[in-house]
Amino acid sequence: MPRAYGHIATLLGHSDAVTSLASGSWDETLCLWDPMLHTCTGITSVAFSPDGSRLASGSYDDTVCLWDAILGMHIATLQDHSASVSSVAFSPDGLQLVSGSYDHTLCLWNAMSGTHIETLHHHSDKVSSVAFSPDGLHIASGSHDHTICLWDAVLGVHIATLQGHSDFVRSLAFSPNGLWLASGSGDSTIYLWDALSGTHIATLHGHATTVISVTFSPDSLWLASGSGDHTLCLWDPMSGTSSITPHAHSDRVGSVAFSPDGLRIASGSYDHTLCLWDVMSGAHIATLQGHSASVISVAFSPDGVQLASGSFDNTVCLWDANDNTVCLWDAMLGMHIATLPGHSEPILSVAFSPDGLQLVSGSRTHITTLQGHSDQVTSVAFSPDGLWLVSGSCDCTVRLWDTTSKVCIATLEVHSRHVLDVAFSFDGHTLISQTLQRSLHGI
Repeated sequence: MPRAYGHIATLLGHSDAVTSLASGSWDETLCLWDPMLHTCTGITSVAFSPDGSRLASGSYDDTVCLWDAILGMHIATLQDHSASVSSVAFSPDGLQLVSGSYDHTLCLWNAMSGTHIETLHHHSDKVSSVAFSPDGLHIASGSHDHTICLWDAVLGVHIATLQGHSDFVRSLAFSPNGLWLASGSGDSTIYLWDALSGTHIATLHGHATTVISVTFSPDSLWLASGSGDHTLCLWDPMSGTSSITPHAHSDRVGSVAFSPDGLRIASGSYDHTLCLWDVMSGAHIATLQGHSASVISVAFSPDGVQLASGSFDNTVCLWDANDNTVCLWDAMLGMHIATLPGHSEPILSVAFSPDGLQLVSGSRTHITTLQGHSDQVTSVAFSPDGLWLVSGSCDCTVRLWDTTSKVCIATLEVHSRHVLDVAFSFDGHTLISQTLQRSLHGI
């Protein structure tokens, strides 16, 4: 049976709600799956070190635990907070760890020895989110006092307080290029800030209720947000406009994550499902069903091959997020006919020839027999008579191919941005191409 975006395994072990990944649960255990590890109490937040060798967990027992993620061994318990630890984050070099707490403070720790470095005071209410900047020089913290604080991570000094939200700050994310900081709030907005100066750049309106999760794409070109209004929004941080607002979930979107290559987004929802989305086209790729309760945490593996999800059904599920195959199905019976391997990266488009005898698939990698594009092939289509094949690409070009000789007949350079979709008219006399700007060209 094919497993395109298939369910690999359900990891059982918790007796109450799983709240985060590697997995933390209200059953007072911390489980790290493959390898497995247990013990700690009331986990609220987990974070891997950049090299994946260590795991930090924050707990309702006011402590932070450090773990060897390879051996599954407890290394140290870090004690300095006087209330629940709500959020933990490693510095990019893995040498420091920051924790945010309901005691209104942040603590800086030596991530190798577990030694307490400093306690940072400034918030007047619970700290709900912490994040390191990509260069490791700054820390951002979000709070129930409606503010964000910026800190010098080296000196432990408060730099600035960012004000603007009218409700608690639920989530924070630095862009990988270090230019922006995004904050999601209970006031239904996302604020974009200049990460260096703390200047407010833009307010993103689009959600109808709390913005639960925000995350940047690896190339910093997109910002994704999940909300209590059941939607996931994809934003262009340069313009501050929402380009895509898919509506596939029937309940709150509790978590969003980009794949490491930035081509897909995974969203977990309280409707018990995960959805996969194509970033360039905004198309819904797949709905992953397997949980019996709310999905509140999702994460791609570093290689992008697996997707993990944590749920209130007390399980962590692992999914095959990228098997790079084409599946053939009987359209009348819904039966699987064959699985066609061959691609080494995600398949973005497929199309049959008019006579049904040929099938073409487009991938991030070039098709071996049709070479010419210098970037990802995003869309392909046959002419009605089957003599021609058209392909659109992220190299901003459209190419026409002779399906018999497999030779490129023409390269059409009329677009200035990624070509998302191509199609022939019914009579085959006109070709239409669509770009990332949503503009159409008739050729």
